[in-house]
Amino acid sequence: MADETMQICAYVPAELVRALDDVATQKGLKRARAIERACEEYVKRETPFACPGCGTRVMAKMRFCHHCGRPLTDEDAAAMQDVVSKIRSEES
Repeated sequence: MADETMQICAYVPAELVRALDDVATQKGLKRARAIERACEEYVKRETPFACPGCGTRVMAKMRFCHHCGRPLTDEDAAAMQDVVSKIRSEES
């Protein structure tokens, strides 16, 4: 599959361009690639998806489903399991 990109033009304040250049330099990227990565991260964070447990639409930046309470990341699932295990061991 060919790389499908579209070129856009925008007027950007010089201060923002310098900040973008600094980030790009730190990460060893060209300015355009740094902008692409920032946009990709934003879309990942802001695009709703379906909860794997109940199918409710949730925002990607959420840690738990607001409908069923299921953890949406592996880290949160592990943390929740640790809490559950601790509670169960205290009950014994």
